[in-house]
Amino acid sequence: MIVRRSLFTVLFLLMSVTSGFAAEKAELGPNGLHVQDWFYPSKFDLLNDLQTANTQSKGLIILWEQLGCVYCAELHAVNFTRDDVVSMIVDNFLVVQLDMNGTREVVDFDGQRMTESQLATKWQVGFTPTTMVLDGSGDQVASLEAAEVFRLPGYLNPFYYHAALEFYSSGSYESQGFKTFVAARVATIAKDGLTPDTW
Repeated sequence: MIVRRSLFTVLFLLMSVTSGFAAEKAELGPNGLHVQDWFYPSKFDLLNDLQTANTQSKGLIILWEQLGCVYCAELHAVNFTRDDVVSMIVDNFLVVQLDMNGTREVVDFDGQRMTESQLATKWQVGFTPTTMVLDGSGDQVASLEAAEVFRLPGYLNPFYYHAALEFYSSGSYESQGFKTFVAARVATIAKDGLTPDTW
């Protein structure tokens, strides 16, 4: 099964940006977190969610957020208002949103029941937003380690966020490193006079 690449943690922390926060607000769910109508209506049995995504030939995104997270608001107000980013997600992933401090019961891949907060600790989620990309196409997925392809800890601007998800959805991760993949994308947009900050 795919092994999580620690390289992603380094690359994405370096590429995180601190742009001005957009004023647009996404709708708030019952737990106070911003929600999108294309989020998957999970019953929080994560193995079942992963299997459902697999039957649709999609990956599973676990999106960790928390109340008061300014960069979570930025993700919704900036990245999730772009058609190209949303189309990339909807076409290739099911998205389950979890609250890093939440009390709802979830079922881990190994069948263990716990609160969202306990799962965040178990999975070593320390930042929000954190976007975890999971793949359920292997023969046996009984743990996070077996399913996780990579995680994006923190906020990334739309260009890098889109590129990271395309890196997985296109299958490019199987044949090249992310640095090579994103360099090619930067070169492509440069032909139109764009940069990752102006894309």
